[in-house]
Amino acid sequence: MKLNKGDVMSETTSPLTKHEGAVTVLHLAACSSRWGADQIDKHRAALLEQSCQIKPGQSLLIDMTSVEFFGSAFIELLLQIWNGVKQNEGSKMALCGASNYCMDIITVTRLDSIWPIYPDPSAGVSGLSQA
Repeated sequence: MKLNKGDVMSETTSPLTKHEGAVTVLHLAACSSRWGADQIDKHRAALLEQSCQIKPGQSLLIDMTSVEFFGSAFIELLLQIWNGVKQNEGSKMALCGASNYCMDIITVTRLDSIWPIYPDPSAGVSGLSQA
């Protein structure tokens, strides 16, 4: 497993990424545990840049472990990231590690009908690797 940024869970300007085979895991809590409009503005470029690094046949797993809150701007950002990922043939995207509060939002907005949702990063990597 290769780390691109340190493995500290403090706020940074870039998301922590780990590459596990053909799956890139973006750990959002490395940037912030609360994803309102201000955090989206602060981290949008870095997140979109990471999603542009996904090559055909590779997958992106967005790890929401330790994310306590997200607003509607975050949903828009997820869709922008997805639009970039899906341009690559055979590429997939999934979410993992969502808290009960975040899962409620994911379910109500039907994001779970767009992407697979896994309980944790390990399950997400395994699921995307086998799909």
